[in-house]
Amino acid sequence: MAATALLTYSCTTSEEENILSTQDYISLNPDMASTYAAMMDLDSLKNDNNGFFVHAEMNDNSTYIYGENHVYDAKNGWSFSTPYPWPATGYPMTFYAYYPAPSVSNLYSLCSECFPAPYVFPMMIPTSKEDQEDLLFARKTANSKPDSGELPLDFVHILSKVNFTVSTTDALGPISDPNHKVYVLAVGFCNLYAGSWFWGDNIEFGPCFTPQDFNYFNSFEPLSSGAYPEKEFADATNASFYSSGDGQKEHLFLLPQEPDVWDVTSGAGPQPDEAYIKMLYRLENSFYNDSIGYEFASNHPDYEDSDLEAAGYDGPLYLLVGYSFDATWVSGTAYSYNIPLPGGGGGILLDTYFYDNQGNQTDLAFDCNLYDHVFGSSCKLASAVYDWDYKAPKKSFDFVTTRTGR
Repeated sequence: MAATALLTYSCTTSEEENILSTQDYISLNPDMASTYAAMMDLDSLKNDNNGFFVHAEMNDNSTYIYGENHVYDAKNGWSFSTPYPWPATGYPMTFYAYYPAPSVSNLYSLCSECFPAPYVFPMMIPTSKEDQEDLLFARKTANSKPDSGELPLDFVHILSKVNFTVSTTDALGPISDPNHKVYVLAVGFCNLYAGSWFWGDNIEFGPCFTPQDFNYFNSFEPLSSGAYPEKEFADATNASFYSSGDGQKEHLFLLPQEPDVWDVTSGAGPQPDEAYIKMLYRLENSFYNDSIGYEFASNHPDYEDSDLEAAGYDGPLYLLVGYSFDATWVSGTAYSYNIPLPGGGGGILLDTYFYDNQGNQTDLAFDCNLYDHVFGSSCKLASAVYDWDYKAPKKSFDFVTTRTGR
């Protein structure tokens, strides 16, 4: 049976328009209402020649506006290329609006062959962070024609926003030793939902949508040439992988979901349908540059006569580790996972062999058992939860999540 996450829209009577009209044509105006979508602000909507995408239904579920772009003009304000008059009857009338429009978005596409209403579409999140984008949604019900002819819209974020930070800590707290350094080669999620149906009222996950991996920093796909740049953390507390000027790179856009996560207390590795975090890293400290991993492959005791020596590689060696995490992700909400290294848990070993700086598994082993804890025993990361812009939450959605299986 398909797993379903229902996204229920909360619409109060104060949000429904119930006023008389003297204006002939429909205009949907995000300027007139609070817009809870700062990643794409009103200027973004106004300056986009494609505007936002609109579908409207009458009270008998008949379609009144069948997927039209609503654009802004400094002279005429918000309008459709072909004007739609406010109907005399057929209320309440419900409007669905999306930005960006499907004609220019790589997140979703219309599926009129499958479903009659264009507000129903398959949504697929790109696994590459560089290809991701924000996606906004508004739903509004008019009980009658507005006086001005303009109906205010509240745009909200459909997706969740997730990022990672690192803190250099041990069991006693932060490590201020400048010689204690963590080098991360890659970090990301495994087995998250990337695709769903969006119905305007809910998001549905089904068996046709295979869980995907999402890279946050670099990638776990081995390079054929060059090397991934490692990220250094020293005397760090909730330190970012990206500078503030990197903007969108600082986070992943992901579907709101509640995945099955890896049970790290089982002593076994993650199952094929369990979500988890994986990371490649090495660690240096004041006593030993090769505390975890190796600064130079030749420092490994088995380097001589290894495949790496034969290939002439003497770069760093990294451990591949995994973490469980708490995840009940809600639309329009930001989540940050801080990774303490070494901390109470330096991850659970996902491979007993080291990796080079291209992300390739090597033939040099780490003297530990598969799925052992590298440090301590705490390997489930808790998230810090914020609204989209790290301020007090402002949302137009209430969420009820029900799942019957993956």
